[in-house]
Amino acid sequence: GENVRLAVQTGVAGLSIEDSVNPGDGSTQSLFALDDAIARLRAARQAIDATGGDTLLVARANVS
Repeated sequence: GENVRLAVQTGVAGLSIEDSVNPGDGSTQSLFALDDAIARLRAARQAIDATGGDTLLVARANVS
């Protein structure tokens, strides 16, 4: 939401969203739950649309 909106307002051409969680402590990355990943993508798209931006949204997902 908010970070995407700010990025779009600065004029970024595109955003890339990953499905992995990086805990920042050197441990192994894990994946967001599917429902959480979908919610993040929807929120990002809604923020782009609400801002009136023409920003490309790229999403990468690991499927197991």
